[in-house]
Amino acid sequence: YLDVAITAPHEPLKNLSSPILFLSPEAIDTQEVEACTNRQPTLVVAVDFLFWFCYGEGRTDAERAERFEVGLRLLDKIHCPLLVGDIPDASIATNSGIIRPNQVPSTHARDAANRRLREWAASRTNITIVPLDAFMTAVRANTAIVGQNVSVAAGKTHSLLQKDRLHPSPTGAALLALGILDAYVNVNPGHMEEIRWNLEEVKERGMNVASPAKSAF
Repeated sequence: YLDVAITAPHEPLKNLSSPILFLSPEAIDTQEVEACTNRQPTLVVAVDFLFWFCYGEGRTDAERAERFEVGLRLLDKIHCPLLVGDIPDASIATNSGIIRPNQVPSTHARDAANRRLREWAASRTNITIVPLDAFMTAVRANTAIVGQNVSVAAGKTHSLLQKDRLHPSPTGAALLALGILDAYVNVNPGHMEEIRWNLEEVKERGMNVASPAKSAF
């Protein structure tokens, strides 16, 4: 979805994410960061990189805070422009069993992580924070999402997540891609005209790339 949303000539995006990250965030994210930096990237999108450094195992808020610092130290190894998401309230996903209740941080731990993220980002010129928390809050309440260049009306945001209430639907993935780029151009306005801002078009193009139509013979 990110690839098709960018209209300027560019090399294809390289996906270094892992679907099993939640099993061992520190080990797998260390490998991902090493693979990333070895490629000398010009831009890194790590929107949910920090999620499992706050969610997951942790008996106390202090333990979660310590693990969050590990995630920040890993991101410090990336020196090019870096887009990273804040920590959303994903507690609704426990209703579908996708996340266990004991894996959800307390409100205090999550708020502390987001404060620490903003503090960390403020002293680094290459960081842009993508507001995942605001996205999840709006979807949970089915209220409007209003960005600088893309918006979804109230009453239509509930469908942006799949039934597990954690992962985005195709429309949600397209909107997240545009939200990521919206955050980027907010601090880099010179790239405003290089983005395809039509949500439905990005969704359709992205779905076609993900599941290309089979030729009939």
